[in-house]
Amino acid sequence: MRWQWPFVPRSEYEAVLADRERIRGERDQFAKDRDAQRHTARLAARQFAESDAANRRLDGRLLELGRRLSRLTESDPQYAASLEQRLARALRACAGYRAQLVAEGRRIRRLQARIDDAVGLHYGHIEDSRKWQPGYQKPKAGAS
Repeated sequence: MRWQWPFVPRSEYEAVLADRERIRGERDQFAKDRDAQRHTARLAARQFAESDAANRRLDGRLLELGRRLSRLTESDPQYAASLEQRLARALRACAGYRAQLVAEGRRIRRLQARIDDAVGLHYGHIEDSRKWQPGYQKPKAGAS
């Protein structure tokens, strides 16, 4: 049976209302997503602009320092040679420091292993801490 105009079955009315609410919810969610995306895009654009400005300033400064260094090395070959010697010395010093750092790391690991052996940690777990911790009492079962 088909209903006449002013009358609408309750199930159709509720279905239309539910569909309308679903569409409104989707619209609101899309608006929130759009606003969040716009905010993120503006923030990223501002950060890119700031980093671009900083890069341009640094690039200009680097070019100026390069020109000054070129003028100095061209005008004074002895200065250029001394720069190269200082750079070579600095690189050798860095290599020496790196070797010392590696050797010190090995020494620390050996000392740590000796300490672990001395206090009973050589098997990867504590056997009994009474050796170095007087008054130690084992925790009671069930206590956390």
